[in-house]
Amino acid sequence: MQLSPDGEKTLDIFENFMKLASERICTIWKYPDLIYQWTKAYKKQLSCIDTYYDTILEKVARHIDIDKRINEVNEADNSTKKHNFIHCLSKYLRSQGPIPREDVLAHFCLIVFAGNESTAKTVSTAMLMLAMHPEIQERCYQEINTVCPGENQYISAGDAANLTYLEMVIKETLRLLPVVPVLGRTATSDVKLNDRHTIPANTGIVIGTFQIHRDPKIWGPNAERFDPDNFLPENVAKRHPYSFIPFSAGPRNCLGVRYAWYSMKILLAYIVRQYRLSTTLKLDQVKVAYGVLLALKDGYPVSLEKRK
Repeated sequence: MQLSPDGEKTLDIFENFMKLASERICTIWKYPDLIYQWTKAYKKQLSCIDTYYDTILEKVARHIDIDKRINEVNEADNSTKKHNFIHCLSKYLRSQGPIPREDVLAHFCLIVFAGNESTAKTVSTAMLMLAMHPEIQERCYQEINTVCPGENQYISAGDAANLTYLEMVIKETLRLLPVVPVLGRTATSDVKLNDRHTIPANTGIVIGTFQIHRDPKIWGPNAERFDPDNFLPENVAKRHPYSFIPFSAGPRNCLGVRYAWYSMKILLAYIVRQYRLSTTLKLDQVKVAYGVLLALKDGYPVSLEKRK
């Protein structure tokens, strides 16, 4: 799928849909559904969704025989065999009652998008940060070679768990350039902040992840500098647990956070083990574009040189 024309189409659909969603977020008069449904943007958004469901998602559904999985009995549920996401999702939805096919596809679509777009942007940004800081890149390379030496050696989940410095690098990347720059929440009850301020129930709340992650009161006078040592255990222990929230936090945090960590660490390990990254861009030259996901205005200008 990735190498087919549909793969390119998927990327274009995601890009266009996110652009439309970001524009709506930044345009107050488009908030009411009654108004938005009369705009050209709404028609384009529906077109993106219809095209994705009718072409891309349907082909994937046929490939994995999603209808069979939705209707199959629980014969294998007590076995020790590991099941894929569709099987686990179908099993969960079955426990809630009848399963509309559209519900399974909607969940599947969310996982495909959320699990790929955000991870791809973070890996790209981390590569750029490593290219800007060759001494940090070299330290990552040495750690990767120690944990899983050999250019073609398989990198397991266990190996990824031992790449502690690489994880610190990814965390620092997500601190300075969080892929989700803002979070939205609704207060389910009155929230008392202090003696003077209370957030009333049913109030919409916007949490500025980007601003929190660069606050000098939390991260010190060098908050704008790229420094993986911010995530040394002794430094983490000094901060409030919610001072770093790239995947949100609490009961409404990202459901794919564990998968994200493993996939990002393993992918970066394979890249850094085989290639030396470089760039002419400096950190203070990076310009960001706000949206549902954070984007870099000038892209990710990284050169790769095969290691010898």
